[in-house]
Amino acid sequence: MPTLKEISYNILNIMEGGRGTNSEYYSLRNIQFNVRYYRALLLRRDAEASLIDLQQFEQEFETPLTIVSTSEDNNAIELCDLFNLILKSTLTVPRTVRIKNGYDLSWVGTANRNSIPLSRFYQTRHTEYDRYTSNGRRAYVLNTYLYITNDPGVTAIENNVDSDCFPLSAAVMRGVFEDPLLITGYTENSEYPISSDMIQRITQSLLNGEMKLMVDQPADTELVAVPDAKDGS
Repeated sequence: MPTLKEISYNILNIMEGGRGTNSEYYSLRNIQFNVRYYRALLLRRDAEASLIDLQQFEQEFETPLTIVSTSEDNNAIELCDLFNLILKSTLTVPRTVRIKNGYDLSWVGTANRNSIPLSRFYQTRHTEYDRYTSNGRRAYVLNTYLYITNDPGVTAIENNVDSDCFPLSAAVMRGVFEDPLLITGYTENSEYPISSDMIQRITQSLLNGEMKLMVDQPADTELVAVPDAKDGS
């Protein structure tokens, strides 16, 4: 897969008619923004129309976890919540591509691939009534943070008992994120999670839409153009 920089430079080259210069007639940063925007838009439309499987565009995001009072998840309605503990991500969860009737994340788990069931925050109040999984970990996202309940290590600390279990120190999430560049370690020089046909659709959308006015409008070289460094001026 090409990188975001390669995709953007290709669109820029088309806009300049193949006459690449060092002059900033068009904004590469603006092109990159539009590529990210149209990618999220097209992914959502194609997924809701059952035209694609979003799994091929998923990325992994890892965040450290810290122990906090359950009152910090803004779901506390009782005084006892001040003394109950829960795991909270230290990093905010990047915004995902919105899919109708679907969860924001496709998977949550540990670094060694143990899955943690994902639910809505209001469902965690009822997990104690589950016949077989009442003591198992549960994860949910609220106000851009990930929370994990029923961690054995946290429960041991909460009850002040000796235990060989340590609190989970990090969690891994998988999902299709609106901006892949927000994933730790991901840059504009990394392979961009996008298909070839979608690159073509984005290119055509930009050239026929947002960028068309810029392409059609002749540049005033005396007032607008930045001197071309190739000319030595």
